[in-house]
Amino acid sequence: RLLEVDDRNYRFENVVYMYLSWDDADAAQAMREATLAFRNGTSDQCNRPCYSGGGLSTQSTGFAPQDSCCDGLWLPTIGMLNVYELPEGRLQPYGIIVDQASSGVAWWTAIHAV
Repeated sequence: RLLEVDDRNYRFENVVYMYLSWDDADAAQAMREATLAFRNGTSDQCNRPCYSGGGLSTQSTGFAPQDSCCDGLWLPTIGMLNVYELPEGRLQPYGIIVDQASSGVAWWTAIHAV
């Protein structure tokens, strides 16, 4: 989504939504183990919730993205060339979906950049 254009300085501000998917045979097990470790207190905190919108709790049940911990899951790195800055205070929403019936993993994220 294009937010602003500065044609004098050849800059623009935008939010890019990326959606990537891949197969990882170990992802479902890693997500279940990290989630259960967080819930039973074996792990003090979850460093990477599967959903940035909050809601992860030690009282949660099931393994929906908003109720799960994705510590230990492999995620690709996104490199950005020609980025002038990442605005301070920006939100970077994301979601990680692990299909427990297959080896599928999906990750979406929004990147706000100038």
